[in-house]
Amino acid sequence: MKNGRCLGLRGWGTVAVCCVAAAVARADYKDDIGYRAFTNSLAQLSIAVPTGDGITASQVEGYYAEVYRFVPDTNNVELAGKTVTVMTSGTALTSDHATRVGRALYGTASVAPDVDNIHSYYSTDWINSFLRYGQSRAPLVESRSIQNHSWILTNQTEAVRTEIIRRYDFQIQRDQTIAVVGLNNGSGTEVPDFGGHSYNAIVVGLTNGNHSRDGTVGDVAGRIKPDIVASPYPFQATSYSTPVVGAAAALLLEMAQNDSELNRATNAVAIKSMLMAGATKTNLTSWSQTASQPIDEVFGAGALNINNSGLILVEGRQEASTNSTVAVRGWDFDTALTNQLRFYYFDVEADKKLEEFSASLNWNRNIQTSQVGQNWSITGATVADMALGLYEVGAGGFDLGDLIWSSDSAVDNVEYVYQTELQSGRYALQVSGGDSTDYALSWTGVLVPEPGVAVLILFGGFLCAWARRRQHL
Repeated sequence: MKNGRCLGLRGWGTVAVCCVAAAVARADYKDDIGYRAFTNSLAQLSIAVPTGDGITASQVEGYYAEVYRFVPDTNNVELAGKTVTVMTSGTALTSDHATRVGRALYGTASVAPDVDNIHSYYSTDWINSFLRYGQSRAPLVESRSIQNHSWILTNQTEAVRTEIIRRYDFQIQRDQTIAVVGLNNGSGTEVPDFGGHSYNAIVVGLTNGNHSRDGTVGDVAGRIKPDIVASPYPFQATSYSTPVVGAAAALLLEMAQNDSELNRATNAVAIKSMLMAGATKTNLTSWSQTASQPIDEVFGAGALNINNSGLILVEGRQEASTNSTVAVRGWDFDTALTNQLRFYYFDVEADKKLEEFSASLNWNRNIQTSQVGQNWSITGATVADMALGLYEVGAGGFDLGDLIWSSDSAVDNVEYVYQTELQSGRYALQVSGGDSTDYALSWTGVLVPEPGVAVLILFGGFLCAWARRRQHL
């Protein structure tokens, strides 16, 4: 790429595959994404900092500069010692783009430097040979933990886009792949056919908002993308914010795999929910939602914050209940049953408040398939209708009071609650809908003293100090 434009375009039938642009370098992204705060938090909890150890990855790359130039260069100092297996037949060459993506996903300067055993794919062959587009065979099974797509597909017919995305959503749910895909660069660009139209992947943009917008146009139009935004490494482009989210997911996955009490969080939709619930809004130019639009149309759930998401994870699974409370931070992964409401009650202590509170309800689109002899096919796609509400609750009890916020999109497979200044008292998150649907709910809030209490504490501290000083006069 040069000056934000594609240097090359390669046809795939009627499909054009275009890699994503690069721009300005950043050096402080680890602070931006909350990584250093995360390491400090874990140190205080006496928990080892995850590095991506034991996590594997697939890296799919678009056309860059010339045919079959798509492999990350392990001669790069940040990629030294990495095991990269080329999964595409023919002579494969290294590319600067793939190398930069690799540096952000599993390089020594990434947040997940111990991710190893990478499968390297060329996008055209990945569509044909892995997803098996246009064939009466199921997609291949993904054996890697994280799948990164820093390339886009545009200008497709509805039929082509629908088959590719449905095959992809099927593969993600079947194999429990944590899939991160990038939007196009430029605020004037449309959500790309691949992979912005995926339901089950994590769709990533940039914290500066310079990426595709205006929602999906096919396979149910009007869904909001991205799901999340991030500060990139090593250049300012969606190609490099996408693997940053993938690296963050690798850290959460490693922690969940290594702790039996966190095992249910290894589900891909649980990781997605934690990342979205932990996303911050304060450093964005704007953030808004409506009852029918759960996340912001430009910034999604907000900016990646590994500290928030990691602390959600380590708080542990907390199940729904009609007669007990959960902490103000936590997660659950469970199955929604027909006509059964699920409640998560939590308390904001007296003389404290929640400056910010976020909760993300996520579930996968279900792809129906048929196998007749040797012929496999997709027969349909359904998305459960779920809703998430935040209620006030009577003091010390479990009876719902006033509805504070309701998230009930007719098209998205995410519902989201974001509130500021929740005062002391009891509240409840209510999950509804989703007949026999696996869902993940993650929530987070930080308790802080009420301003008057803080002033009183400071004033009391001043009086004590003054009294001690008088004793020594």
